[in-house]
Amino acid sequence: MFGAVVGRVANRIGGAQLTLNGTLYKLIANDGNNTLHGGPKGFAHVVWKVKKHSNKGHAPHIVFTYYSSFDGDQGFPGAVLATAR
Repeated sequence: MFGAVVGRVANRIGGAQLTLNGTLYKLIANDGNNTLHGGPKGFAHVVWKVKKHSNKGHAPHIVFTYYSSFDGDQGFPGAVLATAR
């Protein structure tokens, strides 16, 4: 896939688990025994909302947000509000 927004992580998490502040988090494996690019429902596979856009002037742009990544989503700790421009 080219031009994808990956998340929560870019790359692999070995064994589909991580330890943060002494707590073990078991993630969903989607690359053999590993978690790749945020799991099977990474940020490239969800619907983002358009926050704002402009096609005027010298810098046309669009800003997307995604907030459905709640605490515990696919095993990851903490909620995430992601923005892509």
